[in-house]
Amino acid sequence: LNEEQAFRHLDQAIQIGHEMDIREFNLLNLYLKKGSMLQQAGRFSEAEEMILKSISILLDHPVNDPIIVGIDDFVERNDIYYINAMTQVATIYKDEYQKNHIREHARLAYHFYDLTARLFQSYYLKGAYNPSLNRVNASINEGLLSLHLELGEADAASLINLMENNHSQHLAKEFEAKHLRFLHVPDSLFSMRNLLQAEIAS
Repeated sequence: LNEEQAFRHLDQAIQIGHEMDIREFNLLNLYLKKGSMLQQAGRFSEAEEMILKSISILLDHPVNDPIIVGIDDFVERNDIYYINAMTQVATIYKDEYQKNHIREHARLAYHFYDLTARLFQSYYLKGAYNPSLNRVNASINEGLLSLHLELGEADAASLINLMENNHSQHLAKEFEAKHLRFLHVPDSLFSMRNLLQAEIAS
């Protein structure tokens, strides 16, 4: 599948998405997938159009400045699909910044990583946990830290606080998940395990 064919398939999927009224985050994902491919192909102005279209869908009105999207726009949307979508926006801007070193792209990437970290935090407060979230959290933190070092503009203390909160919530949820898993293990199995460990140790 060559690049132009891939773009044609995405365009068809986007058209079908509008006609069939697929779920909002699926449509965002299609626009942002195309945006990511355009950025990688060196067509950043077109990639940014895809970002603006996805944010226009999110806010339900035309948008010409991506930075207007904020955490309050996700009150009913704090789930993994939107976390992944906003991470994708951040990555497009970060990749473009690494290519051309235009600081505005770094600022936009930072804005979206910061937004994603806050969204991630509220998602965790709902009680969500699965092991793959650890990778998502690590990716967000890596983006925040690398851009903070590049820009040196954000408040380092609040950045560290946000990252630590997300990490501690992750550890708490991981412990809870493991604990719940062990609740279903009969006491007799724990006793056998302890006896075996004692035999191995002696």
